[in-house]
Amino acid sequence: MTGAMALLGLEQYRGTELACDLVNERGGIPGVGTKIKLVVGDAKSEASVAATEAERLITLEKVDILIGTYSSGLAYTASEVAEKYKKIYWEVGATADSIVERGYKYIFRPQVIASANQGALPPKFTEEVICPKMGKKPGEVNYAICTENTLWGRTVMAWGSKEAIARGFNLVATETYSYKATDLSAVITKLKAAAPDILHVAQYISDGILFWRQAKELDFNVKMMIGTGAAHGLPDFYEALG
Repeated sequence: MTGAMALLGLEQYRGTELACDLVNERGGIPGVGTKIKLVVGDAKSEASVAATEAERLITLEKVDILIGTYSSGLAYTASEVAEKYKKIYWEVGATADSIVERGYKYIFRPQVIASANQGALPPKFTEEVICPKMGKKPGEVNYAICTENTLWGRTVMAWGSKEAIARGFNLVATETYSYKATDLSAVITKLKAAAPDILHVAQYISDGILFWRQAKELDFNVKMMIGTGAAHGLPDFYEALG
């Protein structure tokens, strides 16, 4: 709700609030009639706070289900608390594989996974769709990956790099940075020097806007950018960059 990932958290909150309102307007939970009470916790975009907020919501607010938290790093710690108290943890945003690879019984996640979809899929898409349009083979294409360095970004980087190499691309750069960064010019300068044709990125909203603003200032242009979620699906991203 606050911090560097606030916009993402607020989007999820609005969706959850809307769903709860719709259920309550129709008489509550089907077959039971119980109305849903929505209690809010703010992880402040910090993994440690996500854990303490999960503890508070369960022990003090007496919630039955936790919904959140968007970031993989936050989801990882918050879901540990939910598992300890045997409370359902419904994750609607975080995609890192390791979140659901711990053998937990109480975590549910309906969306894609970072490894196959956000890491490995972009190189596959590039080879099968973009390369033919460029009239080039993978070995003639310079591929770079740049991600924020939390659990999500590291997963995208690991699988994206592996897949790009396996498909024969020239992997010319692999750069990571903190989503809390206030200056990404050094990272962008390195990427510019590597001269990639394709830039595969994993960015949250604040750092995503900062990155592309500074990329424009530094005249860093690529033929194709492949965004893997978070920043690139929010209206705020496009509105900020024009």
